[in-house]
Amino acid sequence: MTPMTNKKNLVILSVLVVIIGIAIGVAYLFKGAPKPVARRDVGGAIGNQLAEQYDPYIQYNGGFYTNLPIKSGSTFESVGAATLDSTLTVTGASTLTGAVTFNGSATLANSLSTTTPASMTMAQNDLTFSTVLVTPTNGAVTMTLPATSTLTSFISSTGNYAQVDMCNASTTPGANITIAAGTGMNFTVASSSASSVVLNPKKCGTLEFVKMANTDVDVLVKTGL
Repeated sequence: MTPMTNKKNLVILSVLVVIIGIAIGVAYLFKGAPKPVARRDVGGAIGNQLAEQYDPYIQYNGGFYTNLPIKSGSTFESVGAATLDSTLTVTGASTLTGAVTFNGSATLANSLSTTTPASMTMAQNDLTFSTVLVTPTNGAVTMTLPATSTLTSFISSTGNYAQVDMCNASTTPGANITIAAGTGMNFTVASSSASSVVLNPKKCGTLEFVKMANTDVDVLVKTGL
């Protein structure tokens, strides 16, 4: 075979390669690029699909790890048991519908510290604190609990229960605080039928509220703290 024949064969081969490439390209354009196959059937029905079936990182890393906040625009739900290895901070209102077990101590830190120069009627918001510390600044005062008609969010449903510790933070002798029942409240001082209770300086009392079916609120007062 002469050199001229070899050259001719190479040219023919090159032309064939170009023609085949063009044909493949044209076929690709008319057919369209292959579409990714949706894997919706991997995890079964919607709600049962697992992230590790889609993301190898999660599958082979033993879970999802991040140092960034995890935000959800919807309900954050744990189908199984959830374990938190660090501090949990909840800034919004929380509703727990199941039984709650505390294996450690619980600290209620939402206290209200205020002063009053004269007798007053408390507002609904005053009862949303776990502890209310009041300092009379002008002798003895009477603090009347709010009327039940104003309790639109505090123990608003029948059977709701709440507890508030009220303390006389004064150190001045005679600066007593008399706590009186609000309209619609069945006020009961432990072991008596009094409709009010007196807190001497540096003394506290526990008020337990229960919303009754007739919209009244039963209040049990325990003193001596």
